[in-house]
Amino acid sequence: MLPEIEQLLATLETIIKNLTSGGSGIGSEGSHPFRPLVWSVSEQGEFSFVKLLEASGLLTEIELDELMEVWKERFIRPGIYSEAGSYKMISQALPKYQSLIEILQTELVELRFFKIQTYNEKSGKAGSDGFKGYDLLGLIVGQTTAGDWVAFSQKVEPPDSAAFGERLPRHNYPLSEVLLSLSEQIEPILKDSASLLVFNASLREDWAIEEVLRSIRFLEIYSFRGVIDEEQGAGYPYEYGNFEEFIAAHLRDTRVYVLGNNSLYRLYIIGKCLTGDWLGALTLAVWT
Repeated sequence: MLPEIEQLLATLETIIKNLTSGGSGIGSEGSHPFRPLVWSVSEQGEFSFVKLLEASGLLTEIELDELMEVWKERFIRPGIYSEAGSYKMISQALPKYQSLIEILQTELVELRFFKIQTYNEKSGKAGSDGFKGYDLLGLIVGQTTAGDWVAFSQKVEPPDSAAFGERLPRHNYPLSEVLLSLSEQIEPILKDSASLLVFNASLREDWAIEEVLRSIRFLEIYSFRGVIDEEQGAGYPYEYGNFEEFIAAHLRDTRVYVLGNNSLYRLYIIGKCLTGDWLGALTLAVWT
């Protein structure tokens, strides 16, 4: 890490030491600490949010069998679905999932499976970044013979999260002839209500994952305009002034990434330093 980044990180750690998500402006129902984030380009390569998730251990590669178990999990909700209802939905969906995978195994030159898990497996305790969560999401990612990347996810219920100003625009990646052909093959599966699937394409693997997460609103990205949930307002006392001044003085292209779908949402506030490295903070917001 460059000496100037180490110095900025030390300053940032002092500024956020006593900050929590419970302050006026975020609107969290729980007070969780701010923790520093740093991404060294010389050590970790080009920054992307998906790479940050991988580095933090929240996004991990899995085998196909585990992916199918993750996808089955969404149908097993005691208190929401009966045992018979869960079994019916699983029996309808799994053949569609398997048909999709068979097509992708034939049409894609590389096929990988991932999960996003925001808590420790089995114990349900805090994830690798120290914060808890309830989310478990399975993804399929693959590359076409033309070099395009596609990512598939189950759809999820739209979250009731906060709003931090202007959302970054979504990227509309033009479909190549290969992608168009693939889309035609899988269209009957995607249209079937029992499959509950969505897919997005992009030029890079990490971008395709980011886009599919945004399409189901598991991930929201905002241009940073301050630590203020628009619906909550700044409130008083406002605790984040020094943090915002630090960002204005030292960071550019600062963004707010809101990750989650069920009550507990991770807030990543991170921007680019003059050196090209990325610096910011992470906290957990509770919105029910």
